[in-house]
Amino acid sequence: MMGTSLIVIAGSVVLGVVGQLVLKIGADSVGEIRLLSPGALDSLIGVASNPYVQLGIPLFILGSMFWMVVLSRFDLSHAYPFLGLNYLLVTLMAWLVLGEQVKPTRWIAVGLVILGIALVGQSAVHPKKEDALSSNRETAD
Repeated sequence: MMGTSLIVIAGSVVLGVVGQLVLKIGADSVGEIRLLSPGALDSLIGVASNPYVQLGIPLFILGSMFWMVVLSRFDLSHAYPFLGLNYLLVTLMAWLVLGEQVKPTRWIAVGLVILGIALVGQSAVHPKKEDALSSNRETAD
């Protein structure tokens, strides 16, 4: 189960990262969005009709579905830190694809996040309490 769970975690992370990248491209193509201005309705129509935004939102929904699978298998305190991989991958993709400037201090900060993820990954994996209880009941029967 651990192998497929890691694939589902990776799927959720990748979908989230690609979704962020596509939404950023969409936001850049729409221009600055001002919700509290006379042109707010035009901004919202521009966002809703943008093909990048129309692609990015379903990617997030699909990533959320993957994440629900993860949450059904692990305690939140163990699973959630893996989303920190988004920091690395979004920063990397923003640098590579969007040409954003990333200063060395930001790379160091991202490295520290990854170190934290590695430490969490090395901690013992505990099944959700309900799973442990049902396993105990089955062995008792």
